[in-house]
Amino acid sequence: FPKGDTILPLLRNKEIQERLFEYLPEEHRHESAILELASSPQFHQQIETFSQALQSGQLNLNAFGIPHHALTVADFLKSIESISEQEKAKENGEN
Repeated sequence: FPKGDTILPLLRNKEIQERLFEYLPEEHRHESAILELASSPQFHQQIETFSQALQSGQLNLNAFGIPHHALTVADFLKSIESISEQEKAKENGEN
C-alpha cells in the first residue's frame, strides 16, 4: 500500500483536484472532501486491491502506454504523471 506521503501531495495539487471534480458529486468538489476520502478505510482497501493487481500482472499496463515496470501504485502514478506532462507538452507545441 502506498503511504500517504505518496498520494496526499498529489491530491493536494489543484490541477489534479480539478480533474477529479468532474467525477465527484458537487457537494464533494473541494479539497477537504478529497482528503477525507483518501483517508477512509474503503479508499485504502481499494488502493491495496489495485496495488495487488499491478504487482500480479492482472492489469495490462501496456494498453495504457505505461511501462511494464510500474509495479507499485507510486510507480503507476508517476508514469501517469509523466504521460500527462508529455501530452501537455504536445498540446502546447513543445517537444
